[in-house]
Parts: sequence; structure tokens; C-alpha cells
Amino acid sequence: MADEPAHDDNLGQLLLQAFWWLDRRAAGELERDGEPALPAAQALTLARIDPAGSRPADLARLLGVSRQAVHQTLNELERAGLVRRVRARGEAVTVQTTAVGRRRAHAVAQADAAAERALADRLGADRAAELRRMLEADWGEPES
Repeated sequence: MADEPAHDDNLGQLLLQAFWWLDRRAAGELERDGEPALPAAQALTLARIDPAGSRPADLARLLGVSRQAVHQTLNELERAGLVRRVRARGEAVTVQTTAVGRRRAHAVAQADAAAERALADRLGADRAAELRRMLEADWGEPES
């Protein structure tokens, strides 16, 4: 039938589309506030850096990406003046946000919250809260 789609999106595709909707909405919020939007990888990484500093390997684990991907993103953030790498004597390298990076991380967090509120306006507060509860649930380790 002509009205039926050629294929149905699987759950992973739907979740990815939802992620990109939120990401584009948050980017729009940043731009409305006069802030340049960050690429998704940079925004996600910046948001996960602990105020006391984070090890790149820990960031990779938190983000579910390779260490190489985190290092590439950290290089970009460092060139933009948002983070710096610090090595204390005998310690592993940690990444810390700069003053500009902390301000940008705060702006990103505010834009993300505004995007979530916009989603709740569209879906309804109860449905948005249930979606959050389902995504925050412990899904366990994926089987290989």
C-alpha cells in the first residue's frame, strides 16, 4: 500500500531520533541565548567532567565511547579553551574545565533542561516523567 512506510524504525532508531530532537532543541536554546551551540560529542563530554577533574578513561566509560573518541573530543574542547589537561606529580592526567568551560557547561545544562521542558509540553508532563523513569531504570548489562 502506498500509505505504509517502506520499513518500521526499530527501537534503537527511535531512541536515536529522540536524542537528536533533544540535541537540536538544546542547540536552538543556546543560540537564542546568544551562545554558540556545541557539537553533541563536545556538549556530552563537557557535561560529564567532574568539577574536581576527570580522567579521560573514566569519561569514556561514562559516555560509553572509546578512549580515542574521548581524546579527540577533549582535543577539540582544549583548542576551544573549555578544558585543560593537568598532570600532578606521579598522577594520571585529569581534565578540568576552565572558567569559560564551566560557564559553557552551565549554559549547556540550562539549554538541556529547557529542551526537556519543551518535550514535556509536547508529550505531557506525566508521559515525559514516565519516559525519564524508563530510561533511568537499570537495564543490566547487554548480553553479547
